[in-house]
Amino acid sequence: MNLEHIFQKTKLDQFINNLAVPAFLYNSKGRIVHQNKAGQVEEMTNIIEKIENLLLHGEKETKFEDGVIKVLNFGETALFLIIMDLGLENKPDFSYLYSPEVETILNTINDGIYISDDKGFTLLVNHKYSEMTGIKVEEVRGRHIAELVFDGYFDSSVTLEVLSKKAKVSVLQKTKEQEQVWLVNGNPVMDENGLISLIINSVYDMTALNQLRQNLKKQEQINSHQQKEINRLKSKVRDVPFLLGHSSQMKEVKRKISKLAEIDSTVLIIGETGSGKNVAARAIHELSSRCSEPFIEVNCGAIPEHLIESELFGYVEGSFTGAIRGGKKGLIESAQKGTIFLDEVGELPLALQVKLLTFLQDKKIRKIGGVSSTEIDVRVIAATNRKLEELVVERQFREDLYYRLSVVPVAMPPLRRINEDIEIFSEYFLQKYNSQYGKALSFNKNAYYYLRNYTWPGNVRELQHLIEQLVVLSEKEIIEGADLPEHIKFSTLHSKVKEQGLQQIMDDVEREIIINKWKEIQDLNQLAKSLQIHRTTLMRKLNKLNIHLT
Repeated sequence: MNLEHIFQKTKLDQFINNLAVPAFLYNSKGRIVHQNKAGQVEEMTNIIEKIENLLLHGEKETKFEDGVIKVLNFGETALFLIIMDLGLENKPDFSYLYSPEVETILNTINDGIYISDDKGFTLLVNHKYSEMTGIKVEEVRGRHIAELVFDGYFDSSVTLEVLSKKAKVSVLQKTKEQEQVWLVNGNPVMDENGLISLIINSVYDMTALNQLRQNLKKQEQINSHQQKEINRLKSKVRDVPFLLGHSSQMKEVKRKISKLAEIDSTVLIIGETGSGKNVAARAIHELSSRCSEPFIEVNCGAIPEHLIESELFGYVEGSFTGAIRGGKKGLIESAQKGTIFLDEVGELPLALQVKLLTFLQDKKIRKIGGVSSTEIDVRVIAATNRKLEELVVERQFREDLYYRLSVVPVAMPPLRRINEDIEIFSEYFLQKYNSQYGKALSFNKNAYYYLRNYTWPGNVRELQHLIEQLVVLSEKEIIEGADLPEHIKFSTLHSKVKEQGLQQIMDDVEREIIINKWKEIQDLNQLAKSLQIHRTTLMRKLNKLNIHLT
């Protein structure tokens, strides 16, 4: 057994150093391996002979005129602790501790009691201590505390600490055989000279309280995990507009997002501007186990090229002119444990693409001016409205980074291709802005007709901004087709002319006008008069346009 290991485990060297009397540690070859400052003995021949005698006869202890020799066993190693009581005339007498009166008093105390002498040798323990720990007095009496610690009776020693600090010490201690925890208060008893004569340790059973604390900690961990799961499940039903679509394209998007939320791979979201790529990215984050951690969105195309590296990766102090004192944490590091969303990733400079690729592979970043790397646990979701494969061919985007990002691509459909979902999106935004501006507006069928047939070059974002504008400006409770901007009505009419022809459009317009007027008038004569046509002409149109007035 290595001597340093013994000292580390038992702190025997510290104990010896703090003794006021000379103390030595000899090995089995009769060599001193450790001694304290008080150990100034010129002639040790006589002592070495006594040590050899101990070895020869297998004895554990011997006394001589100047002190005592104790054999301490540490594993397969034998060390000899020699304590020289030189110059001490009045040696303490501990016989009173073994009197029936003291024994009765100690055994009626409800706490465990462990008593050692001023050298760290065990004198006695009471019944309660044996009952609590399972350690019997005959196992430990006469044995040094350091030896008992090494043998695993305790995981630390209050006695040795009291001897070192010469003051009261309190520690939590575990015993050898039982998984129990004790609060041990070590109290030094001083003699008339102010020197320690005894150390009395009182032991209180903390096992139940400690178990309660552990159970509480486990329950807090369980509660934290359950709360994360609740947040994840809540986010699945959160009122996010793109999740409300019923078209086959949106069902496929939702299916992919649900799958991606369960794993931790890199994601590339592709789609036109305004198609909801950022909403999809946030949904993946909120449905994942990272939902309670940061979600940081970075528009790579909006940050100047000379700043984007420092913004993403940070820098150390003094790395360049103008660097703030103490350096700066980058956005990737700020997203630790969470998700970073790199929008418009196709705009990243080629040089920075290399650094991003390195991070994706190693999960480590190096700040500008730094010499060491920091491990970062961050999920990366990227998005672009450009065709990255074409940028790869044009050498504007690294091929290896493209493949690294597009492990599982998610394609967001343009709004014009999911026009069956337009009413769902419109209703969502209408209710949102009604609540925000304290209104109660609604769309009529004619307005929805125009919204469904518009091409929406700005996609969902354009629809959102239009509805907010309508809610803010409208003075009516019902938004009609006539209230929509001219470019939407003209575009709808133009696209319908291409699809159906002028006559069909005229018939549709006439049909809508007649039906709307009939809702107001409910009288054929008055209806014809308001349309400025003869009643017979009105009847022909009703028949031609297949209108049934009731």
